[in-house]
Amino acid sequence: MPIHHHLPIEMFNTPTRVRERTAKTTNNMKKMIIEELDKPERTTNNQPIFDLDTAAFDGLSGPEIPFPSGSGKLDTSKDLLFDSRFESGNLRMVVQVAPTHYELFLSPDVNQLRDHYQWFFFQVSNMRKSVKYTFEIVNCLKATSLYSQGMQPVMYSMMEAANGWRRTGENVCYFRNLYVNEHEEKKNLEEQKKKKHYYSIRFNVTFQNTGDICYIAYHYPYTYSFLNSSLSLLRKRKQEGVYCREDVIGHSLAGNPIKMLTITTPASAAEIAAREVIVLSARVHPGETNASWIMQGILESLLCRQSNEMYRLRETFVFKIIPMINPDGVINGSHRCSLAGIDLNRAWDRPNEALHPEIFASKAIIQYLCEVVNKKPFVYVDIHGHSKKWDYFVYGNNAADSWRADDIIDFAGPQLEEELHLALPKALETTCSNRFNASECRFNVSRAKESSARVNVWRQFGVPTSYTLESTFCGFHKGQNSGYQINTSDLKEIGRDLLHSFLEMIKN
Repeated sequence: MPIHHHLPIEMFNTPTRVRERTAKTTNNMKKMIIEELDKPERTTNNQPIFDLDTAAFDGLSGPEIPFPSGSGKLDTSKDLLFDSRFESGNLRMVVQVAPTHYELFLSPDVNQLRDHYQWFFFQVSNMRKSVKYTFEIVNCLKATSLYSQGMQPVMYSMMEAANGWRRTGENVCYFRNLYVNEHEEKKNLEEQKKKKHYYSIRFNVTFQNTGDICYIAYHYPYTYSFLNSSLSLLRKRKQEGVYCREDVIGHSLAGNPIKMLTITTPASAAEIAAREVIVLSARVHPGETNASWIMQGILESLLCRQSNEMYRLRETFVFKIIPMINPDGVINGSHRCSLAGIDLNRAWDRPNEALHPEIFASKAIIQYLCEVVNKKPFVYVDIHGHSKKWDYFVYGNNAADSWRADDIIDFAGPQLEEELHLALPKALETTCSNRFNASECRFNVSRAKESSARVNVWRQFGVPTSYTLESTFCGFHKGQNSGYQINTSDLKEIGRDLLHSFLEMIKN
């Protein structure tokens, strides 16, 4: 997809410390029905007012258009204008079905083998102040969503840039609509007879400024360009006495570098060799931007925070950190897949260097540690986002609760007797029970997750402390933040929680 304009890094740098409560959901469906009954007749004959295919083709021959700034000017001959031709953007088509009501269609993941429609990130402009606009994203797939439980999208206003990204949207609804998914895979004849419908996210937005330029997204965006800029800035700001090396361990299908950071405290070769190794990774699924914000908190703490805890962490461990496994998916605004249309978290068992270079390179690091250096990771954590649950929690591997009957024999001994798979959740419960939800943790090993990072690192390399960390997109159901939606400051704090738990683990 040709890039129409580049987003300024400043869009992502403004911290979101404002506490925003989960939205009220009572009677939202009733309000939506009343709005539909009051809505004027369709006046546009369902003609698209934005079509990504046409817009991208038109942009091939022209020069790159510089990033626009909100000017307060209004083109009175037009209604809202839309665009998604920027890094991580996702919006395929917009149909105006009433003067202030727009149906939005998302782009699928590039080359997807199975349908994935969830991540959205688009620009809207030419709005009028104090007018209530309705946006309805009509090709969602999941039957349930936190949007029906109080979650809101996020928005960035160019004319109110100092506020950063804020939650937006009134009367947010999530419901099954009348559009039929003709591409849904049907496994048997009975399923083939049933019509599979799409789902809608519908919300109202009343903009505060005429002629503003706003960006609306599923969750707080975190682009590949911002990662590179952030890494450069963090290296410049790092504390004295911090060793940080950045390596390119491989390249994605599109040729984007897969970066790994090694962080510790400088010491002799013998002292460093004696330290335990912790491996962390994130963003194998592009739409899970919360994973990157958690990783941002980890990197900022290890490199820039001056505290006894961070010093002990760097002196005790060598950190191997892969902050973004799937840059191609991130750049192209995909939700789950790589450019090959593959869920890379289902390719860890036998990664192909040509088809899954991102996983081939990431797994090679762990294999090198285990088989050449002869040092298994003290802990491995792959960071994700969860679209249906609250708080944050972990998934681990319990051989006694595996689909493979042989696991209880293969992993017999201290790993089972000492319940090593519980080491991280116990540490998190001890150090940060305010946000961590132990009741949502699961340790079963299902056949469907056999090729995931968590299971593969445990099974192939014998690392009992191999985990997936899952964070909500919505908010908290426990602790002092109960009833509030999560923001980027919270996500960074989760990263710091994770670091503190490693000290608790080694203490025990």
